[in-house]
Amino acid sequence: MTALPCPFCGAVPEVGPLDPSRDGNAWAYVACVNDDCPVGVRVEDGEDVADERGSDAYKQAAIARWNRRAAS
Repeated sequence: MTALPCPFCGAVPEVGPLDPSRDGNAWAYVACVNDDCPVGVRVEDGEDVADERGSDAYKQAAIARWNRRAAS
């Protein structure tokens, strides 16, 4: 699963951590890093337990939360 563009500015978001071996592999985020974004939103993975599933599992959880859009 890939992250959808930022709902506020349309930029491609960053999915991290960028270096799990340095920053840890039991968490993840998706963030708009566009300096011109009016919101600059960041979404964490939302997992209650940090274990050794690995960075990719947490990134997928963060992407799923990021991709959830409110019904208009």
